[in-house]
Amino acid sequence: MATRREPGHALSSSLQFTRGWEDEAYFLNEVSSVRVGTDMTHLDAEENDYYEQSDAYDYFKTYPNVRLTYHFDGRNSLAAYYNNRVDRPGEAELRIFPKYDDPEILKVGNPYLRPQFTETFGLSFEHLWNSGSVIASAYLRDIDDPFVRVFAIDPTSTDYDIVNRIYQNVGTGDQTGVELIVSQDVGDRW
Repeated sequence: MATRREPGHALSSSLQFTRGWEDEAYFLNEVSSVRVGTDMTHLDAEENDYYEQSDAYDYFKTYPNVRLTYHFDGRNSLAAYYNNRVDRPGEAELRIFPKYDDPEILKVGNPYLRPQFTETFGLSFEHLWNSGSVIASAYLRDIDDPFVRVFAIDPTSTDYDIVNRIYQNVGTGDQTGVELIVSQDVGDRW
């Protein structure tokens, strides 16, 4: 008796653990008509994303990702997906020590920055042909506590303006968009 082949059914899971480490030295030599200065900052730090008991998080909470795809035939398919994730701030967003890439922009992290939580809903259609494909999709993202860069003038500098770039959680946000991807082979090598 012959067995019947069916489209693949797959269930997968993963576990990810990330640990960060910084060992950097920053040197700033500034010569201007206003002042001459040299600064040096050395940072040797291990990442630890810790909150006091009142701000504690459940680090074992699951964040599901689901994708359902319906294949009309060998060339056309429709997919609906849902993604739930947490984006925790990295060392650069949390760093309390200043970093200079530009003498007039001072990058400072925010050690009280909280993670952002994102839910994404999407729908996409894919059409394939012998030498390429086109994918059209639409998505909606709802974000709780997004962290963004906030720029503010440093009021302690009386000689000239220094801009502080600081990360801050800003409540809620959403993103809606469409995407169109076209792929076409134009020869054996391209």
